[in-house]
Amino acid sequence: MQGSWLVAACMALLAVLTIDLYCFCVLQRRPAARFVLVGGLHGVGGGAND
Repeated sequence: MQGSWLVAACMALLAVLTIDLYCFCVLQRRPAARFVLVGGLHGVGGGAND
């Protein structure tokens, strides 16, 4: 059980960081930064599905 809460904590931290990065990109209105964010999300999703 110890490993499961650690995974949940990491996922929660990743979600918070992703949201913060997205908000920052929107505020800066930089299309290039949004592409980086989308690419990162696809990379994380692909790794989780494996």
